[in-house]
Amino acid sequence: AILTEPVSGRKMEVYTNQPCVQVYTSNMINENDLPFKGGVRQLKNCAVCFETQKMPDSINHPGFTETVLRPGEVYDFTSIYKFSAK
Repeated sequence: AILTEPVSGRKMEVYTNQPCVQVYTSNMINENDLPFKGGVRQLKNCAVCFETQKMPDSINHPGFTETVLRPGEVYDFTSIYKFSAK
């Protein structure tokens, strides 16, 4: 996944061996909640999160990726977040 901000030239690239990337935004944030760390106000559209993962709701869909971790199994994956600017 690639996220760019054209005005500043900031860019984030996400590389993973997971089959999906879930994207969260702060569209539903409550602006009246307590501020973030450092006193930064919570505002709609002020943040974005890329979460690498198995297919959402896959436990309910036999054809999706396996998400059950059984005793003795190891859950191991890699995600790399690369940041750059022009």
